[in-house]
Order: sequence, then structure tokens, then C-alpha cells
Amino acid sequence: MRRSSRWRVALAGLTVISVIGVAGCGSPGSKSVEGTPAAADGKFPAAPKKPVTLTIMDSAGGLSVAKPLIEEFAKKHPELVSKINYTTTTSPEMPGKLKAQQNAGRVGVDVVLLGPDSLAAGVSQNLFTKIWPEYKDGLPDLENTYLDNAKKLWKNAHGQALIYDTGTFGPLLEYLPDKLSDPPKTAPELLEWAKRNPGKFQYASVANSGPGSAFLQGLPYQLGDSDPRDPEKGWDKTWAYLKELGKYIDNYPAKTSETYANLTNGTVKLVPSTFGWHVQPRADNLIPESATFTVLDDTKFILSGGSVAIPKGVSADHLAVSLRLLGFMLQPEQQAMTFDHGYVYPGPAIKDVTVDMAPPEMAELNKKYGVADYDDYIAKYPGADPLPADVLVAAYDKWNRIIGGK
Repeated sequence: MRRSSRWRVALAGLTVISVIGVAGCGSPGSKSVEGTPAAADGKFPAAPKKPVTLTIMDSAGGLSVAKPLIEEFAKKHPELVSKINYTTTTSPEMPGKLKAQQNAGRVGVDVVLLGPDSLAAGVSQNLFTKIWPEYKDGLPDLENTYLDNAKKLWKNAHGQALIYDTGTFGPLLEYLPDKLSDPPKTAPELLEWAKRNPGKFQYASVANSGPGSAFLQGLPYQLGDSDPRDPEKGWDKTWAYLKELGKYIDNYPAKTSETYANLTNGTVKLVPSTFGWHVQPRADNLIPESATFTVLDDTKFILSGGSVAIPKGVSADHLAVSLRLLGFMLQPEQQAMTFDHGYVYPGPAIKDVTVDMAPPEMAELNKKYGVADYDDYIAKYPGADPLPADVLVAAYDKWNRIIGGK
């Protein structure tokens, strides 16, 4: 059976799953934040004498891609891992949950799976252990093996996380051709279309939605704002546009999956999307296979990817095992699994990993539900780095105050 997609994870809400053995209660012996072990003279920490229970928190639907890699690590290293627990949460909830554990001096999470938004939130609040270059001696040579896009995303981690998959994300606009025959082709046309069709365009809260975030970050390029990298001083056109567009939007759902459900049931006719969100919901029969997309003129695709971090406050043994897990996830054989089922395009974060190295069913699904000319779109619409962590958090906050909050 094909493993759960990130789409399904998004629907799952807050769950705890025991994968190997019976579910435990977190990281025994976890220390306070200040007690996080530090690298000594660049040395990688020694492996524990006994296997440990690892608890993985997923804040971005990353389990679809990362879970098989994590389970393979546990399978190959029973001397390090006795069992694994998974807990899922949302990007906005993640910082508060980690802070509460850290303030209590008992951290019950060993590894956090992150998207660009939750990475930004965690880094800006200094929640994660500094991994690089502190522990580089025991990790792959990422400075030479990371793809260029992975390096661009890695800059935003400030050494507190590693990138394990990458993609050219979006924004795209998804629609059903039997319900919308002539989608808008520019940002001004989208606004005019929304005026003529009130309530029929929708996007999710940007801090908790990859497509919503890509839509937000892509608009300054489409609208010709003075500085697309400065939401506070350089987005005058974008904020004015979003305020006006908001007059014709009924609500901003908490999750991307809700916008897709509304697209399927006909409540709305047009939603922001990404390459992965075009593939997976169709493959999972959650939206009609006929669903297609358009790309607005002057778009710049926002780069995206999954990252993995270790919270401050984990014990020495748990840190040692978690670091080894992170290094394992970046080996070529494991990276081939990040082609997944289309959620991230293309997928791998390191060089020289091709789709023919992936399981055959992955390649087959991407061929059936993907678009043959994805690469042509990527070549036509140049990529842009996501905003730096602190800037992205500030942009989300401003959106919440002047757009979502209204």
C-alpha cells in the first residue's frame, strides 16, 4: 500500500503514532534548553551504549517523504533506536509546544520536520540546536553535495536545520476545466475575476499553507513592487492588492486541504496551488483527475523544501542518535525516496540522484499524474529564494493583522 501523502497528513490533525514498539513518553533524561550538549572541538558525539526512543514531530506534512527514511534508519540501526514515536502538529502550533517543553526543562521531541514557514518560525525564535558547522565532522559534505536550490534554502536555516528535499514550488492556480474555461492570466486579471465572481477565489492562511505562502511571496514580483524581498517597506502594491482582493474572499481556511475540498465541491473555482498539490490530490482521488492549473504572467516560482531540526534541550544520547538520523536521510539511496509521489518536484536535495534510482511505483505515479512539461514551466518562470526566516515571519504577522484578521 502506498504510504500516506502529505495531503493526508494535513487532514489528520494532531495524532500520535507508535511505529516501532509501544508509544513512549518522549525523550528520557532530556535537559533544559541551556543544557543542550555542544560540540567539543568539532567532534561528533559518540553513539549511546543503549538504543533510545526517538520522538519525531511533524509540523509541515513532511512524514509522507521523511517517514520511510526514518523507519529505514531504525531498521538498519537497532543498536541506536529501540522505537520511534511520531506526533503531528501545525506550523503555528509548533513553536509554542516546543517552548512549553523547553521552559519546563523536559524536552519530549528529538527531531522536528519543517516546511519553510515552520523553519522560519523556529529559527526566528531560536528553538533549535545549532547543527552546522558544529557537527559537520559526522555529517555528509553538504557544502559540496547539496544542489544549488538546497543551498539557497539552507541559508535560511542559519545552521539550525538541514534540508532533506527541495522543489520549485509555485504559485500555480488550480481549477476544474469543466467549471472554469478561461482562467485569469495576470494578477490584475485575477482581481477583476474575483470582483465578477465574489467568493469563488480562495487561499488558506499563509502561515499554515505552502500554496498560500507561495501566493503571498510571488505577488510582489507579479505586481512589480519596489522590493519583493522587503514586505515592510517594499510591498505597497502587494498589500493594497491583497486588501482589495480580500473584499471578494469569504474566508481564509486554516489548511490548504480545505481550499481543495471547496474546489472539488464547487464552493470555489480557483485556488493557489503548487506542482505537488497538483499531483497528489489527483493521485489520491481527492480532487478530479481533470483538475489543471494556470500560471500568472511575470510569476517567479518560490523555492521550497523540507528541513529537519533538533530542538534545544535534548539529552546527549538523543542528540547523538538524532544527528546520525539526519546524516542518514542525506545519503543518495535515501534521497532517491524523496521523489515520493509528486508532492515535491523534483525532490532530492543532493546532487547525482535521479528518478531511476527511486522505486518504480514512484516514477509511474509521477508520469501518470504529473505534467510532462513541468521543466518547461520552471525554465520559463525563474525561481526566487523564499524570504529569510525573520522576514517571512514578519510578513505572516502583517498578513494576519491587515488581511486575515479583517
